[in-house]
Amino acid sequence: MYANDSNEIEKKINESCLTEDFCGECQESKCPVGFMREVCEGKIDKDNYDQVTKPEPSPRKDLERDQLVDSLAEILGQCQSCEINHYETCDINLLRQGVEVAIFEDSLEYPGNVKKYLDNLSGSVPELVEVLRAKLESQ
Repeated sequence: MYANDSNEIEKKINESCLTEDFCGECQESKCPVGFMREVCEGKIDKDNYDQVTKPEPSPRKDLERDQLVDSLAEILGQCQSCEINHYETCDINLLRQGVEVAIFEDSLEYPGNVKKYLDNLSGSVPELVEVLRAKLESQ
């Protein structure tokens, strides 16, 4: 499915979920966390990627930001930095988009390379980039 340690990514994603106890009924792929779960479970129809329902920003701002940042670091750590071979339907790319929606309320442009991605992000959220770089170095 994806590069190295899918179990760690799934664990981080599950830690970000507020559960049905908190949210009520699960919104599945409409929720950033539910969308990422569906990617992990292979439920995303990549052949019809343009028709895939992308997650919406969560109306609940209570998603655990620290856990989401941990998820993003784990996902970026799995990225192969394909650059020109980067493709939108890569599981890692889909997971990254899901966690970005949870953190930033939108998915961001990805240049196919983690270093370039972090450099681009550093202009708008330098404190987050510092945290991500530290987490990536410790992986």
